Amino acid sequence: MARKRLIPKKRFTKQEIEEMKAKIETLSYEEMKKLWMFAPFGHPYFRRDLPLAELFKTRLIHLRDTQGGKNA
Repeated sequence: MARKRLIPKKRFTKQEIEEMKAKIETLSYEEMKKLWMFAPFGHPYFRRDLPLAELFKTRLIHLRDTQGGKNA
């Protein structure tokens, strides 16, 4: 199995975090599924030290329950 690329751990400003939160809110269910499966290890949306992971998870589950329906 191929190894995923590593993203170096970076500190983000409050403005960058807010921009990423806004981006998460615009993603479709399909885009979120692709990110979940294929994002490189250490992607900011999945880092537990940032407030983005919980937002991503909550939105993904909401979209799955409202849009994903048949294959959820």
